[in-house]
Amino acid sequence: MSAPIKILIVDDEEAILRNFKALLEDRGHSVISALNGKEALSLFAKHRPDIVFTDLRMPEMNGLTLISNLKQLAPEIPTVVVSGTGNIKDAIEAIHHGAWDYLLKPLQETGEVEIVLQRTLEHARLRVENKKYVKDLEGAIIQKSKDIWYSEIKFRTLIESSPLPIILIKDNRINYVNNAAIRIYAFKNSKEMVGKLSEELFASGAERDLQKQLAENDFALLVNGIKFETKAMRKDFSTFPANITVGSITLAEGPAIIIFTEDISERRKLEEQLRQAQKLETIGQLAGGVAHDFNNILTAIIGFSDLLRRKISSDVPSTQILTQVQQASDRAKKLTRSLLSFCHQQEVIAKYVDLNTIITQSQSFLKRLLSDDISLTTSCHDSPVPIYADSCQIEQILMNLASNARDAMPGGGEIIIRTDIQKGDASHPNGFAILIVSDTGEGMDPETKSKIFEAFFTTKAVGVGTGLGLAIVDGIVRQHGGFINVESDKEKGTTFKIFLPLMDKEKIIGISATGAEEYPKGGNEAILVADDDASLLGLAEIFLRDFGYRVITAVDGQDAVDKFKLHADEVDLLFFDTIMPRKNGVAAYEEIRAIRPEIKALFTTGYSSEVAYNRGKMEANLELMMKPVRPIEFLYKIREMLDREQK
Repeated sequence: MSAPIKILIVDDEEAILRNFKALLEDRGHSVISALNGKEALSLFAKHRPDIVFTDLRMPEMNGLTLISNLKQLAPEIPTVVVSGTGNIKDAIEAIHHGAWDYLLKPLQETGEVEIVLQRTLEHARLRVENKKYVKDLEGAIIQKSKDIWYSEIKFRTLIESSPLPIILIKDNRINYVNNAAIRIYAFKNSKEMVGKLSEELFASGAERDLQKQLAENDFALLVNGIKFETKAMRKDFSTFPANITVGSITLAEGPAIIIFTEDISERRKLEEQLRQAQKLETIGQLAGGVAHDFNNILTAIIGFSDLLRRKISSDVPSTQILTQVQQASDRAKKLTRSLLSFCHQQEVIAKYVDLNTIITQSQSFLKRLLSDDISLTTSCHDSPVPIYADSCQIEQILMNLASNARDAMPGGGEIIIRTDIQKGDASHPNGFAILIVSDTGEGMDPETKSKIFEAFFTTKAVGVGTGLGLAIVDGIVRQHGGFINVESDKEKGTTFKIFLPLMDKEKIIGISATGAEEYPKGGNEAILVADDDASLLGLAEIFLRDFGYRVITAVDGQDAVDKFKLHADEVDLLFFDTIMPRKNGVAAYEEIRAIRPEIKALFTTGYSSEVAYNRGKMEANLELMMKPVRPIEFLYKIREMLDREQK
């Protein structure tokens, strides 16, 4: 059962007050009565009624004043005016002061009072609910606004911190840019970009790529995004290759275009480097094949000229011609080794050499690299500068540095090559040999200088340089246990100082004292020689027979196996080319070793040792001589292996 409605009635006439109270109580309501406004305020604060009925004209405090006070105290509790004047203006004025409804005296019909009572209370209930709803709605709006604000902050932070440049286009003008976009297009801030036409982001002509894509694709289809490559343009009008992704986005003010820009300059650079590497690989494969054939030819030229030199007297003028042939052959030998070294198919073959001698012997071919307006000066240390090095690779260093110096002096200049010696210390007691190459060219700024030894780095135009010259120099110096210092200033030239470990002078003198033309003693052992090159096979047979050896020849690996089976007990040493038709040298050796496990073998090849070991499937402990080989070196090796076997 619901609680009775609590009603406060106010009237200065006691008879009316009693009748009104009795009328309401008969309806089951709880009634509180007051004779004036002042008393009513006191009772209102004490009992907090659900509704108030008040007369207008009363002493001490009239009804209008009471209504105004009640409205301030509890605006949610309704007040109803009970007027005996019958003047509608009084009722309207009461409504303006805060009354919710009105009744006219005399109050005789309880039904009319009850209707006004219930209507006013329902109105009050609805107002309370509406106020609660409004409050809840306001709270929800505030929370939603906060959520949107936080979401916007997160979204903006995400967009602003994105490493991918993002641009919004509205009505063909830039509406928004993030920090990455500002950086990639080289602007100072967003104000410089916002408001610009979208075509200002692209190089001349390239803006048509964007317009074409937008024209060919319906805006609704841009939701999935479209991609294309073009040239983007920075603030300073410089351009860069870019991947552009275009999509659509709906903003509060309507649809817009969103553009993602990816700078692919580094990718293009890497692709170019890959193409260069593939070219070098192709050149390397070609060079390896050419070098093989060329080494075979050189072996024949060197061998037969040595043979002829031995057959004629040393005082015959023809010996001078043979000397020239041998010197030319030596240069050709170095050339093929340099070619293989450049293509990374030649290992370092180090010997004790004089750096001064390498410089002197290199002058002629270095001068051929230079134009007529560039002079070359050499200045060697007074005494020999002994190093343990591959002379071909030191020549490669000189050639690369001279080429770089030449390119740095388009208007001519001077290249100076010097050698020097630096005294040793605790870590390097022998000291250093110093190779110094200076030019009077353009020089380098610090940034360029810091990158010169990086592979593929070049300041030359596209297609002019590979960017490998100085990287190769650095690699060779490191292989030889050295290091490089570079001094350079813009417009003042560049100096490279290469430090290599210094060796004892006696090492060089001892080798020279041996004498290259002192042939070893011969023997009468039987040697099985296999080579698919008839001239080299004949040359080996002649030299071996001249030195007393018995020789059995074979034209390929299978022929060598067949010949060995016929002379298995006679053969003392195998001398095989590694790569031959029908059966390669190593395969032939393995088959022969199955018959005679102790048999000794010496291999030779015109390919690089890497190719010989890989294609020929050679074991690392097998003896290998690289073509072109001089007969004297070949004979010494044969004798050394046979003597080792006898021991």
